[in-house]
Amino acid sequence: MKILHSEVSDTIGGIEAFLLNISSNIDLKQYQFDIITTARTPAYEKEFTEIGIPVYKISSVKHFFKYYKEFSDLLKKNQYDIVHIHKNSLANPFSILIARKYCKKIVIHSHNTKPSKGKLTFILHWINRRLLCTESFLRFACSEEAARWMYGQAVEQGKDYYLIKNGINVEKFLPNQKIRDNMRKELGVQNDYVLCNVGRFTEQKNHHFLIEIFAQFHKRIPKSKLVLVGTGPLLENIKKQVKELSLPEEVLFLGERKDIPQILQAADVFVLPSIYEGLGIAGIEAQAVGLPLITSDNVPKDINVTGNTIFLKLNESIDRWCDSVVSGMQAKNLKNINFIRQCFDKNGYNIQDTVHVLEKFYSSITKNSNN
Repeated sequence: MKILHSEVSDTIGGIEAFLLNISSNIDLKQYQFDIITTARTPAYEKEFTEIGIPVYKISSVKHFFKYYKEFSDLLKKNQYDIVHIHKNSLANPFSILIARKYCKKIVIHSHNTKPSKGKLTFILHWINRRLLCTESFLRFACSEEAARWMYGQAVEQGKDYYLIKNGINVEKFLPNQKIRDNMRKELGVQNDYVLCNVGRFTEQKNHHFLIEIFAQFHKRIPKSKLVLVGTGPLLENIKKQVKELSLPEEVLFLGERKDIPQILQAADVFVLPSIYEGLGIAGIEAQAVGLPLITSDNVPKDINVTGNTIFLKLNESIDRWCDSVVSGMQAKNLKNINFIRQCFDKNGYNIQDTVHVLEKFYSSITKNSNN
């Protein structure tokens, strides 16, 4: 069975992490994956290639006629059974419109609850999603909120969508004291309380507010550090804010990293004050390490896998957020490996469960197409 995934970007995000997790755990002899991208240096390109998944680079949609031709040529040449299109919004529907011309079975997969850019993107999304009410696409979403954002009226009219949980390889993240000690030494935080966040530096992730929280927390507990992993357009603005608050030695900017499990081991609490999230896979990973999660109530409640999550409104006081960070670190069962495994199995966030669900859908799609 040949499946084309569209598409990965040049930065590590939820879509890229989901695809790598699935690709690393599914039977690639039975389910042949290809990936298409408009990025020149796509995230995880090396990792995909090493496990035998080709990553096809085509022109940007800004060069529409070249984009259309190159996308169409790939579809015609490879005759995919399924085109699985991963989206944060429908502001740009061209991949869907092109794919349906050459493939009968199209999956649209919602990974977010708002657009990442401006009002125009928001307006285009609302206009374009109407086509999903009339077309017979298969609808996937990482959460109920993500489904309502992407499919709107289609969901309200009772048309089916399927929840595909962002499962992870739990065993890679389970608490490990040796790794924790080594990483804390590497980062120079052996004697500190460590707050952590992993995510792109965009408005969505709300780093500005996170810095305010940490600044107040640091006044309470001077021996504390904030570890930030990621890159993005607002990185320099956040660095400027940190400098203005005289915290350059206390906030560690690690850039884009691929050793996320090891970095999370060094932390004591994960703080996710996002303005919106499709789910927040970084928060899922943090819980697998045994970290308490302090997050905004704009994040879907599904993120609470281990029960050690505190949801707060973004208009709550900074002091309330700091109190919750302290409370979170006092939670029970945080480092209990058996407890963590049980929580992930029970709630369906183990990668094996996600792969099983996907295989079931892929097989049923192609079976129905042959009838």
